[in-house]
Parts: sequence; C-alpha cells; structure tokens
Amino acid sequence: MDKVMAENQELRKQIVQNAGKKKGGLRYHEVLKEFGAVVYTLGGPMLYSIFSSNFPLPALATTSRVLHSCDPIIEGKWRFTELKEFLVKRNFPLVIWVSEDGTRVNGRIQYDVKTNQIVGFVPSLDTNGLPVIQSFPATSASVIKSYFENCTVSSNAYAIMAQPLAQNAPTFCLALWGTDNRFKSTDVLARWRWMVQAASEEGITVAGVSSDGDSKLLSAMYNCTFRNALHNWPWFYAELKPTFVTVQDTIHLLIKLRQKLIKPSDIMPMGNINIASRGHLVSLISSVAKDNHKLTMSSINVKDKMNFKSAQDLCAKEVSNLLRKEVPGSEGTAVFLDMMRETSAAFLEQSLKPLERINMVWTWIFFTRFWRQYILSNRDYSLSHNFITSNAYTCMEINGHALIQIIIKLRDSELHELFIPVLFGSQACEDFFRKCLKDDIVFPRQHKKLWAHQNSEARFDILPEDWEIEKEIAAAFKRAVQILLKVGILKKETKIYPTCPLPSLATCELPSLDDNDNDDEDENIFFVEQEQSLNDETLQDVEEDLLTISTGALGIQTYDNIEVSSTSPFVLVSDGKGNPSLIKKTTLVWMFSNGDTTMSSDRLRRVQADAVIHRPSSTSTSPTETPYVEDFVTIGDWCGFVSEDRKSISYGRVLAFSYLTGTTWRSQQYVNIEAPVKPPANCDARGVGCLCTWYKLLKNKKLQVTTMDVHGYYNIENYICTLPRPIIKDSNLFLNCSENDVRKLKKSRKHK
Repeated sequence: MDKVMAENQELRKQIVQNAGKKKGGLRYHEVLKEFGAVVYTLGGPMLYSIFSSNFPLPALATTSRVLHSCDPIIEGKWRFTELKEFLVKRNFPLVIWVSEDGTRVNGRIQYDVKTNQIVGFVPSLDTNGLPVIQSFPATSASVIKSYFENCTVSSNAYAIMAQPLAQNAPTFCLALWGTDNRFKSTDVLARWRWMVQAASEEGITVAGVSSDGDSKLLSAMYNCTFRNALHNWPWFYAELKPTFVTVQDTIHLLIKLRQKLIKPSDIMPMGNINIASRGHLVSLISSVAKDNHKLTMSSINVKDKMNFKSAQDLCAKEVSNLLRKEVPGSEGTAVFLDMMRETSAAFLEQSLKPLERINMVWTWIFFTRFWRQYILSNRDYSLSHNFITSNAYTCMEINGHALIQIIIKLRDSELHELFIPVLFGSQACEDFFRKCLKDDIVFPRQHKKLWAHQNSEARFDILPEDWEIEKEIAAAFKRAVQILLKVGILKKETKIYPTCPLPSLATCELPSLDDNDNDDEDENIFFVEQEQSLNDETLQDVEEDLLTISTGALGIQTYDNIEVSSTSPFVLVSDGKGNPSLIKKTTLVWMFSNGDTTMSSDRLRRVQADAVIHRPSSTSTSPTETPYVEDFVTIGDWCGFVSEDRKSISYGRVLAFSYLTGTTWRSQQYVNIEAPVKPPANCDARGVGCLCTWYKLLKNKKLQVTTMDVHGYYNIENYICTLPRPIIKDSNLFLNCSENDVRKLKKSRKHK
C-alpha cells in the first residue's frame, strides 16, 4: 500500500510539472506509460485517443513504443528460457501446471514488419505436433499471393499457458499460434511428450496439463490416464505414478452437467421413481420467492450454454434443500445438483482438505458408475438420452484419477505446499497481457483476491498416505451406496466396487472447439505498425515475378526512391501499364484479403441468454379449489390423465414435454415450458407427450407415488384436468378434491 501511495504522489507531481509545457516537452512516469499500454490494449486506438486527449496519458506513439519494447511473442515459438527467468525472478518453484485452449477469432491476415512474416494463416505441424515457426516469410509479392491461394486462414488462436504452482502467481504465455482446429490427438500427445522434455532441460517440471472437453484433447488425456493400471486398487483404472497428470477443466465440466440437466425432453431416470429433470427447477422458481434460491428462468435457459454463474447458482446447497422441502418428487434433481456442487468444489473450494476432496469426487464417480450400469441394464433406456454425456462422464473419471495421481506425485516429492487444486484447470488461457507488465498496475478483481490472501496465513496440508486414501475411498463408496439406495438405483446394499468399463472414445459425445468457453477477439491488439527507414540498410537484389495490380485505386499509396529486399516492409509490383511500383506489404495483404472470416451465427446465438417467457398462471393454486380444465398444461402442473383403456385415472406432476413424432431425437425436443392440450389450428399435429411423476389417489385423498418400470412420455390428449396444488402434511401429499370430482370432468369432456 505504501508503494501505491508513493507512486500516486509521483504521478501528481509529474502532472504539475507537465502543466503549461508544449506537447513535445511532456514527460511521463514509467507506471503511467504502462497504464497507457493497458488502456490501448484493452480498448483499442479509438478509445485511447479519447483518453489521451482528455487525461494526462502519453501520446499514441509513446504507447506504441512501450508495446514494442515488451518481450515479443513470436507465433509458434516456445518460451521456456523466458519462463525460467520469469519463475526465478519471482522466486516461484520451478514446477508448473500447463493449460491449453483455443479461442475462436475472426480470421485476419496481417503483415508483421518486425519479423517480415505474414500472420494469420495456419502453420503446419512437425513430427512433435509443434507449429513450424516463421512459415510465411513475405519475400515477394508472388509469394504473398501464393499464401492466399494455397493456405488456410486461422479460425482459432491457440494458447499454451504455464501456471506456477504458487498462491496468487500470475500465468505465463508459453506459446501462441493460429489454428483451424484440424490437428489430431496424436499431435497433442507428441507435443506433450516434447513439452515435458523441453521443460526439464531448463530445470522445470511439468506437474500436469489441463484443457476442456475438445475431442482431440480429451482423447489424448484418455490415452494418457487410463493405461498401465498395475496395482492393487480395483476401483482405480489408471497408473498411480505417471510422468505428468491430465485434468479436465472443472468449470467446463460443471457447465456440461448443467446443460444436460436443463436439456428439454431428455429423461434421466434414477430408479423406478426418481427423475433428474429441469421441470423440478421450473416448479421451484415458479412457487418459491427468488430471494430464497436466487434463480430465475434465465438460470435454466438451455440456449445460454456457457453461463458459469448460472451453474454456480443452480448447484448451491440452498437450492437442493429447497427442492427437497418445497417440490415433491424432486430427490433425483436434488441429487444431481449435489453431484454438480461437490465435483466442482473438490477442485475450486480452497478450504477443503485433500481427503475431503477425494471423498467428494469419488462419491460421485461411484454413483455414476452404478447409475450408468442401471441405464445399460434397461433396454428401453440409452446412455445418449438417459444419462449424462459420455464426454462429461469421461471428464469426471479423468479428474477423479488425476486428483489421486497428483497427491501421490507431490507427496512422494515432498512438495506438499504445491497442492493447489484451484490451479489445475484451463482458466489461465485468458487475457495474459497484463502479466507481462510490472506489478505496479492495480487490477481491481485481482487486487481484491491478493489483498484477501495477504491478510490470511499461508497454510497447506500434509498430503495423505496410500492407506489413508484407501480408507477415504471406502467411506466415499459407502456414501455413494447410501445415495443410490435412496433414489432407487440400487435395491440392496453392496460392498463390491463397481467395475464399470469406461466409454470408448468412438462413442463419446465429443464437442468441437466451438463448444468451448472462448472469448471473441476481432484483431491482434499487440501489433502496431511502424514505418521503417531503409536508408542505412544494405539491400540485396531481389528476383521475383512482378504482380500486376491497379495502383492508385482507393487511395493506395505508392513509394519512390526506396530500394527493397526480401526482408523489407515493401514489395515491388506492376501498375498495369508495365511500370514497376513500390507498395507496402501491409497494403498487398489487405488487397488479397476477400474479407475477414466470421464466426458462425450459431456461436453468436449460443453465448447469448435469450429471455424465457412463460404464461403466468391465471388460476389460484389454493388447495381449497376444485379441479379445472385448461387449454395449456405447464411444467409443474398437477394433472389428471385418463388411462389408455379409458377406464382408470392417473395423477401426475408434469416435468417436461416432448414431441411424439420426429425422425431424430433432436427433432422431438420440445423447448417451451407449456404445451397446448389440443394442437393449434392450421398446423400439422405432431403430438405432444408429458413426462410426469405419477401418483395414485387413495380413499383418504393421499397421493401415493407410483413406481415405473420405464419412465416415458404420455400423450397430452389424455389430459382431463388440472388439479389444485396438493398440501403437504407429515411429509405426505394430500388433495382436497376427490376422484369423483375428476371423473365428473372426465365425463364432461367425453373421453371414450
């Protein structure tokens, strides 16, 4: 704090000294120059020009020099030497966690005057899976043209980040290049092997690698993790002491689980009674005040796929508790939210002890193994529609094994203090520019975290021995069995560890890079073009085929009396009349570009949260009312349905809808939270089915849950009426109306 105050005083003093001076005589403190570079980087030249015109910031040319003085990052070049200097300077341990991710970008081709390279095309990969650096030298106009004709424009910026295993340590950009995401998992494996060896040559240890669920990376992690399982732990499918550990990003896993839960029309049965369903959340949001659960309908908007805040809100403990208390039949959904909360907390919650983390992760690994076997044992269910995605399940298994692997690795190396699970993810693949600056600039969010840490004592736990891990695994297994018995997936207690085979990669639902949580960037903000004087350079003769262009069009500027070489920022062309003209390579690149590639509209829609509008209930839900007939049925409604034989009546709480016809499962999905009892006029009726938790009405008006061999959709045409909301008494449900009241409505509707 004293340092910040001293710098503020220095800045004030400098402002006073600059007052009244001419523009060319202004002087700026280094901190102010670096702050100007940050403003330019985050806001671009237009915003910076506004700031510098109204506030005492350096001129744009000064800021450009600051940016160019920074350590340059050459596309595809690995920076292990710089990384070691970075670690040593800050007294960090020479142990890192590597994360990698791709960021969807609008493809843009540029000329880099500093390296004489054309930037923006996809470089080829060598035998180690590494991009070939400086693949596109701008040696002549014809060569530049050939790149546009034969090369692929990068659609993703791919970043490799090194995270020092130390509290509040900034990340370091290890490598950066453009890609079209068409590499293979074998390229990833080769790159990881090379990376570990290259780091060790600098005395740096790569403890592990993280990324999200991209297919190539998940395949590479799968092959790294599940091999050489030669030990006495039947529940552990991986090598105990691998060279390095792989972890799937916990935040991405949490989002995948959220998406599966709120996906319309999917059925996730847990035994003969319980279902994990979005419908229970709709009922909670509709019937319980927002200040109790902090949820809105946008929290369960399926179109908003990358909403981490929503996933956090959903799996809060208060939500699970409220479901169990306020929404009858919601135990399956509450258990699913418990799974989301604990699998993420095991890596993200800093206050947990190592054995607590193991218990959390492995409780739900055992749970999902049994649950998966339950789905497979019923031929009317399928893993693709009635279970979490194979991608998410594989990620859970990888992370559970990785947690134990890293504990053993750091424990045996006596590096207990480096066990910081919150760093074992791919979130470091974000904005890293500020990490290149000195620590003099204050970033509010980062500073808040750092300040909180400085006011607390640094602590770490001694990592457990193998026998302690085995004991905790046994406790996790016992806990998982109790949950499985409660929801009905298991019928009797067991002491046998499940030997559930992992899904093959061929059947995994693996998303492409477009499913990642990426920031959209529209330009390379680090590049600032500068004029280069050629007068003092020794230029060589250039032999090339002159391209014919129409110079002078659209204000294209040509240059005279400048000699060129293959490395200069100028190129020689023909003006169409046979006369040679000299233009900048930047201009030539602009002329060849047909327009920047754009992101698909699907992605733009995917990252936006559309408002979810639903029909407000026009009727009271007081338990004193009699049954009534509606034109629409809404998720959460209690309804009476006639049986297929038209003789008996079933009572159900509506959880979801689905079209009953359609060539694919996707075409059968019904997104809205309400459905018409009769199909609208002037449309092709596809039929709508209701997914319900079913009950039997006893003589004392008590609702008794009905077990189902198979949960499925029941035709909405069998709807009789909507029931008043049951009352809860001594943990039981009671209706104030009788079955005779429902039969009267059935008769009036003339069901046959």
